[in-house]
Amino acid sequence: MKNSKVILPKLDNNNNSLEALNNETIGSIVDDFGGATVTEAKGYWKNNEGELFAEPVLVVESAMDATESNKQKLINIMTDYKEDALQEAVFIEFANGDVKILD
Repeated sequence: MKNSKVILPKLDNNNNSLEALNNETIGSIVDDFGGATVTEAKGYWKNNEGELFAEPVLVVESAMDATESNKQKLINIMTDYKEDALQEAVFIEFANGDVKILD
């Protein structure tokens, strides 16, 4: 098995808590892969105008086999999350080490 990682913002774009959705998403990861470790962090990014943003995030790590099936499960979970959280993009690191910004 190898480690995978997703990053979930703690607040939406209107500064509303995403706690319930984050807990649901973490639950889906645990259901599909057997467990997860969650760490609080701060994420940084720049918009198209070059303005720097910082936001509180959760880093969710889970061990899994590096299979196409597991990769697709993680994409599906994060696609749903992106839509439900109204995010422009979300970060995924797959168990094989590949990284995807899902936008």
